[in-house]
Amino acid sequence: MSNTALERKIAHLLKRPVGRPSRKPNVFCYKFRYRAGSRCQARRVVVMIAWHAGELFPRIGFIVTNL
Repeated sequence: MSNTALERKIAHLLKRPVGRPSRKPNVFCYKFRYRAGSRCQARRVVVMIAWHAGELFPRIGFIVTNL
């Protein structure tokens, strides 16, 4: 990721889940409000973090919306 402000917001979710990994991915969704320095209004950000078996790092996806 290249945005350190967004990384700080989801840092608590980037710890590997405790316990034995399952065959299905562990998927976590999190939402928060974020306002970039160049914007006048805060936007809603939805993050999906998926931990797949056998992978060292999670897959992370961001969606920024005004809804």
